[in-house]
Amino acid sequence: MLRSLDKPGPKSIHQVSMGARRRWMENPKKLEGTSGEYRPGTLNDVTEALKALNPAEYGIGIYDNPPWEYEMYEVERGDYLREAG
Repeated sequence: MLRSLDKPGPKSIHQVSMGARRRWMENPKKLEGTSGEYRPGTLNDVTEALKALNPAEYGIGIYDNPPWEYEMYEVERGDYLREAG
């Protein structure tokens, strides 16, 4: 008897990791090492549930064009939090 090489996928959205949910919703241009959307076959049974997710609830797309500017600060040895502000 031949066994399938594919692992069985989740049957319900609660079985999908937060990382997989975020990758599903993320802009493909931001996904490193891929040429398109994250759509593995193992998620076929939960496709509709994944499509129904609200990206903003997962932090997707809310900071693409922030209305504020900030300055990066590189923490160095001996720095204290009170000095960084």
